[in-house]
Amino acid sequence: MESDRTATWIILISTLAYIGIYTCLSFYAHPAADDFNFANKLIEEGFLKSQYSTYLTWSGRYTSTAIISGFIAGFDLLRGFWLLPLFLIVTTGASFVALAHSIWKWSKPALSIWCYGLALTALYLSGLPSTSETIYWLAGGISYQLGNSLYVLLLAALIKLHRGEGTTRLVVATSFLILAIAGLNETIMLLQSMSLAVMATYAFARKTPQRYRLLMFTLTSLVGAAIVAAAPGNAVRSSYYPAAHDIAFSIKESIRWSAIRFVSWGKLPIMWLATLLWVAATAAHAPNAASRLNFKSGAFAALLWLSTLTALFFPAFWSMGYAPPNRTLSINYMLFLIGWFLMVSLGTSLLSIKSSIFSKSFLRFIAVIFAICLFTTGNGARALKDLAIAPDYSKQLNERYQKIELHRGQAAELKVPVLSENPGTIFSADITTKKDDWKNVSYAQYFHLKAIATTYKKL
Repeated sequence: MESDRTATWIILISTLAYIGIYTCLSFYAHPAADDFNFANKLIEEGFLKSQYSTYLTWSGRYTSTAIISGFIAGFDLLRGFWLLPLFLIVTTGASFVALAHSIWKWSKPALSIWCYGLALTALYLSGLPSTSETIYWLAGGISYQLGNSLYVLLLAALIKLHRGEGTTRLVVATSFLILAIAGLNETIMLLQSMSLAVMATYAFARKTPQRYRLLMFTLTSLVGAAIVAAAPGNAVRSSYYPAAHDIAFSIKESIRWSAIRFVSWGKLPIMWLATLLWVAATAAHAPNAASRLNFKSGAFAALLWLSTLTALFFPAFWSMGYAPPNRTLSINYMLFLIGWFLMVSLGTSLLSIKSSIFSKSFLRFIAVIFAICLFTTGNGARALKDLAIAPDYSKQLNERYQKIELHRGQAAELKVPVLSENPGTIFSADITTKKDDWKNVSYAQYFHLKAIATTYKKL
């Protein structure tokens, strides 16, 4: 869309404002559920011992466990929690901008590159199955959203290396990045390993100069996967899911759920508005015959994308026996988003669509409608409403903390009011009216109380 700077600026300003809403909400976020479990474990065992015991008794996710523990050790969990969503939002935007830069560094102006990257960021935030689980929750944000951002960053690094722009330093950094991604969660680990394996296979089939480097990256990813898979804690965790490890059920449900989600994401009006704008952007210069992909190549890429999207549903059904939670679905949505616009770009090339078919007035009109849809549909509409009630929600929790401080260490059984405001964008879970609920038990342990529960009665 560099042919029309007005449309570009409309998208750029609206996406910045949209991302700004989520940034503002960061300052009202609070820890919840598993966040207190991680904190209690770190306090009891210390950093190194907690990493080892988690590996033995719960999960092999070596990267996410270490980063979560590091955040709790380095910052006040209650007063410094806002740093977590702020960090995740910034890294999400930075990764998409880095991807856009790696693709269009030599063919598009900087303004357009920033526009593409921030537009992808806004679309990602708009369609996330759950922003509260993915962005505003320590356990979910580090394990899943950070993994998504690092995977997008990995794609950017691989593109740079493919073009011969990388140095030895970038190769080493990419290897460490691959190891880090493998230890964040099993689904992103699977996506990374599949992506690298496909790239390496293609490189060897074409005998490209990068084939041995890609093989090394693939093996590095598999080493990380092996470390995760070898964790004794996986068996302990699986014991909580008696319906797990049914392969026929897992395959069938993965196919069914991928179809359901593909349709639900693909039919969103904002996706089609973004698609029109994307076609106009990628059709700026008509491809020549030598660079134009043939239909078979495009069909193979589409099949590979859909197959991978389906495969990403498998780990949850296999390991738990039911559909992936929303935080896990963020990975599927990320792949859907990237694959969708890749397919649009391939289709634009195959059909030899030229930018001249789009008038400037039409592009500006679509850009305005796109901007309006960002704020009035999907997560954007909810985030705007939550921006009004989030301050009161945060105030109620801070008042709760103050009350708890008065009873800390006194073996008290405390009753606190149920929250009257629950901004869904940032609120994932709270303690309940039952003092023996696992969330309540963890909460009480963190605050040195005998027990705690919520009540609907006025106190």
